[in-house]
Amino acid sequence: MENLVKLVEMWDAHNRVGFCSERVEIVFRAIYDTSNHLAAKAAAVQKRNIIHHLAELWANTVRAMMAEANWAMTGHLPTFEEYMAAGEPSFGLGPIVLASLYLVGPELPEDVVTSQEYNEMFRHMNVCGRLLNDLQSYEREKEQGKVNSVLLLLALEEEGGSIEAVKREVRRAIEASRIQLLRLVLRNESEVPWPCRQVFWNICKVVHQFYVHVDGYASAKQMMHSCTPGTRWCITRCRSHARRPTYNKFSQLSLGVGVHC
Repeated sequence: MENLVKLVEMWDAHNRVGFCSERVEIVFRAIYDTSNHLAAKAAAVQKRNIIHHLAELWANTVRAMMAEANWAMTGHLPTFEEYMAAGEPSFGLGPIVLASLYLVGPELPEDVVTSQEYNEMFRHMNVCGRLLNDLQSYEREKEQGKVNSVLLLLALEEEGGSIEAVKREVRRAIEASRIQLLRLVLRNESEVPWPCRQVFWNICKVVHQFYVHVDGYASAKQMMHSCTPGTRWCITRCRSHARRPTYNKFSQLSLGVGVHC
């Protein structure tokens, strides 16, 4: 993990670092090549180079993942604030959502991307995603020795605290962030273009769909149940070709999922 973090931090100068294993090289090149491809597409829309922002988003993500890995290995119990500082970026929405905003249509100048309003919407979206995920994964992560907000708050509770009380507290935090995000999205005077604000809200709704009842990301059965008929057809087709996949078929299936979800 340390090797991957250094590679991402160096970005274009990653050759100075080198790869400690083939697996690390595969992961880094997937991140690096995909980000550069997206940046080239975005440059045509934004009329400027945004690769520095994508590289920064990935660096924040892998640093947060390494912090969580270190906690699991050492048994360190972070404060709730420390946990969320790593838990929000480790959820992984940054490189996905913020990168896609550059392709939505409106130009996003640097002062908008670095504005408090833009980053508050991103933070509240992340809080919802991270805490919803934690609510549905805390039992599995307890067995894996990982830190989770539900388990962390339970450990910080006075003796006799119940898991149900902690879960209610986490749900209140999710609802508070969801309300704040909606207020920001619906503001009459906003420097963030409306189509971009819609993306923040839509992703928040998607995350709720994934995690409102079970861990939909980890549960194939729940994922299928939540899908539209068109998406289920795509997934079924993907499974039927699992033994003989090709790049073109995979690309078409991915596009189909994106269209019908």
